[in-house]
Amino acid sequence: MNYQNLRNELRAYYDTTSYENAEKFLQKCTSKLDKQYVETMSAFEMKVLQYKIISEECNPVLFEHSPFYYETGIIPGFSDGTREYKDHKHAGGWTMWKNAEQFLDQDRALWELRVKQTRQLLYLICGAYRDASQHFQINHRPIFEMGLKGVYEKAKNALAQTIDADEILFLNSVCEGLLCVKKISEKFAEKAIALSKKFPQNPHYKRIAESAARCPWEKPKSFYEALNVYAFMRKVIGSLEGIGPNSFGRVDMDLYPFYEADMNAGVSKEEIYDLICQFLVTWDSHYDHDMKMEGYSDHELENTYVLGGCDLEGKPLYNELTKLFLMANKEEKIIFPKIKCRFSQHSPKEYLDHINDSVTKGTTTVLYQNDDAVIPALVRSGRSLEDARDYLVAGCWGIFTNCNDCRDDASYMNLLKVFEFEIHQPMEIMQNCNMVFAPIDEAKTFEEVYRNTCDNINILFKERTRMVTKGGQIWSKIDPYPIFSSLMKNCLDTKKDFTDCGTKYKDDSYMCVGFPNIVDSLLAIKALCFDEKKYTFFDGFFRCTCSAAVDPISNGSRLT
Repeated sequence: MNYQNLRNELRAYYDTTSYENAEKFLQKCTSKLDKQYVETMSAFEMKVLQYKIISEECNPVLFEHSPFYYETGIIPGFSDGTREYKDHKHAGGWTMWKNAEQFLDQDRALWELRVKQTRQLLYLICGAYRDASQHFQINHRPIFEMGLKGVYEKAKNALAQTIDADEILFLNSVCEGLLCVKKISEKFAEKAIALSKKFPQNPHYKRIAESAARCPWEKPKSFYEALNVYAFMRKVIGSLEGIGPNSFGRVDMDLYPFYEADMNAGVSKEEIYDLICQFLVTWDSHYDHDMKMEGYSDHELENTYVLGGCDLEGKPLYNELTKLFLMANKEEKIIFPKIKCRFSQHSPKEYLDHINDSVTKGTTTVLYQNDDAVIPALVRSGRSLEDARDYLVAGCWGIFTNCNDCRDDASYMNLLKVFEFEIHQPMEIMQNCNMVFAPIDEAKTFEEVYRNTCDNINILFKERTRMVTKGGQIWSKIDPYPIFSSLMKNCLDTKKDFTDCGTKYKDDSYMCVGFPNIVDSLLAIKALCFDEKKYTFFDGFFRCTCSAAVDPISNGSRLT
């Protein structure tokens, strides 16, 4: 089918109008929030005020050629929902901006040290300490199972059973927030009713009016409604919380019951495929594919979904929905959302051939993830086997168990910087960063070189862990995420926000930048200096010990 009209309409909105709308709304909303702000408010109370003002003031956008309702008119087009991205802000960041100075005030010396460390590119933190605004996975399963109404009732019941002040703040914020989500959905219904009267020939408006009046407050009844939940919650969570969700989850697993029900009810496969194509085209039209790349992540929308892998019992997952998503991606030449394809030695050959098809033709946006490696690794790290089998690949390439941990997959650790410092020994810089790495110059054996390098890397791990642990403890006092948290596994059970480690798993993971380079460098040192003995360590230099012509590596300069 031809979706050019849809692409043109969406591109026109996201290229210019979305930025204008977001800026106007930011000014209007911030003014109202500042006027109603009271200094004694807790961060949870501030977030509730933010929810209410945004939901009251938002004017949802419906598109003539789109069957979906999702665009709140609050977020700039290129943004994934994060409150501030590429020099563009939106109103969802008000609570954070109002309280951000507290991160610095709690320990100025700690903050100054954190700045020194990150300026030396020793590690990356997407926030002040651990207060990420991107890389979030929305758990849509509770909505599919009981609707937001069921989540609201669970929070209400938990609220009635606690007298703890912090738990009351959190649970009350959840309830108030979910009602604001309901209000936004009802606004879509009201707008669709008005448009359907004005344009009775348009089939989308009537469908939206009927669906938005009940879903996602009520659980979806059809494949269309379930698919729209992904679109709606991505934009609404971004608008109200000021954070960027970056995975639609395991679509061929979670949407399959709705697909099956629709097929049994007489809906054709062509209708399902048409919806999938329009859904993918929607997200692929949020930015200009041909824009010039001038800086980091200029072509990164942090938007993904997962296909394949195995089910919770370990059986290979490959069904009609897997095929339809792959086909739509290929035929419509979709770049975003990116596909994360899980596979294993048990994956059907048809599936492997299907996901390799684009690669063999020279283009792909597919990322491959090996279950046979990942699942055992997750189990070793303390995840249950069922949770490990249900893992997501999200963001750029981070691995998460499905919506039950509270960590950021952009915790990059620069191992190459450690290697550089242990060789060049910039003592003043290392002391200023509170990380003095032992030299390898005087090592008599390769084992000493290897041990020193591992010990130095461990210094980096320990210092970053100390930094984010000490500095990030007040995250929930600055910018909690009650609506988002209500959908995460365990947060309503523990009565704690995501930012207060309310999830099932509470550990972190580090992304090691330069690991292969370190391995290659160590192997080179081992071979040249200790096995072949062509070079020796001497006062920080590699000296040639053979009578042949001097190799460039021994030309009086330190190893880089």
